[in-house]
Amino acid sequence: MSETVQAWLERTASNPRVLACGVRLGDRSVLAKSCRDELTEARVAQAMREFAEGVFVLQQNRLVADQMRWTFEGGEVRCVVRPGGVLAAVVVGKESADLPEIEQLLTDFAQATGS
Repeated sequence: MSETVQAWLERTASNPRVLACGVRLGDRSVLAKSCRDELTEARVAQAMREFAEGVFVLQQNRLVADQMRWTFEGGEVRCVVRPGGVLAAVVVGKESADLPEIEQLLTDFAQATGS
């Protein structure tokens, strides 16, 4: 899955509407890409770890979701959750959050990781 994940990250980061993206793998490793200087890859990676913790807490309380959104002042984080602790997130501006191309990026990740 590593090559597949890396290809998805590269393709996602090259989308001009994406501010940052990341993946948390089942072994708890994190890969992150940033397209903005103010949003470092270290910050994106830390956010991925925190997203994974949030998903775990929800699952422990029998609230299972395969997609999640976090809205903030400047935009939105769109996240797709896969079995085994795998998740991918895309950070976009408010104007891009609901675009079909962003939804397609998340769908591509889900399909590539065995939906």
